[in-house]
Amino acid sequence: MALLLSFRFREYKAVEALVGLLTDQPEEVLVNIVGALGECCQEPVNRTIIRKCDGIPLLVKLLTGTDQALLVNVTKAVGACATEPENMM
Repeated sequence: MALLLSFRFREYKAVEALVGLLTDQPEEVLVNIVGALGECCQEPVNRTIIRKCDGIPLLVKLLTGTDQALLVNVTKAVGACATEPENMM
């Protein structure tokens, strides 16, 4: 089931769509977007997609916010992305 869900996420380009939503959104929406990206980051392929969509700088930019839930989700997503050496360049 999890494998099928992962395939569907890639088929529908869900990660790319989520990265595209990282700009011009209210913080309460960003909490959920970044939370979803953090969960997606559990798979290496999704971390690569986030990097290729220029999502890492957008996530890092969100670290300047003050919303506690957003900061927790951003650190989870950025931390997961940081496990890939290609993402650290």
